[in-house]
Amino acid sequence: MAPARLLLWVAAGLASVVAVLAVAVVAIDPLRGETALLRSLRGDPATSGGWQAVSDATDLLPVVLLCVAGAVALLLTGRRVAALLLVLAPLGAAAVTRLVKQLVRRERPPEMLSAEASEFCFPSGHLAHGTAVVAVVVALLMPVLGRSGRVLVVAVGLGALVVTGAAQLVLARHYPSDLLAGALLGGAWVAVLLAAAVSRRR
Repeated sequence: MAPARLLLWVAAGLASVVAVLAVAVVAIDPLRGETALLRSLRGDPATSGGWQAVSDATDLLPVVLLCVAGAVALLLTGRRVAALLLVLAPLGAAAVTRLVKQLVRRERPPEMLSAEASEFCFPSGHLAHGTAVVAVVVALLMPVLGRSGRVLVVAVGLGALVVTGAAQLVLARHYPSDLLAGALLGGAWVAVLLAAAVSRRR
């Protein structure tokens, strides 16, 4: 199977899981066990400032600014496609996330500590654009790194996503299914981007 077609199949598979989750959330909200889990993970309002800082730092605007800076560096080395991928990763993921949020319209958990958040929570925007950026960075670095470098990049990327998701759970901004859907949606978007980039090279 051609790489571009395989990537599109991956995107379709990930999007299908998001669709199943969306139907489940619409039919049964919250999903079984999610409220209890969220309450057990919810932090103390008096000591949640650090997690709020993590949430703020991984919000869309700081991530996009960081990607733009990276894209400028890539442009200076003549890597135009890579620069475009790096910018489109968070922006496209954010756009798709907002569309899905308006379709599903799942309200934020009543236990939420953070006062500043959009009205709807499915899927998680933080995990969507975060996963998209991590996936693109990993895809761009894999061809130029050795084995140990690849392992390090993947580990750092996964660690960043775990911390991002943990902040959302501690602040009770999202149910666990929101985070899963966001990560899958971000991955699906990057698969589409990479498929387009592979097709362009042919």
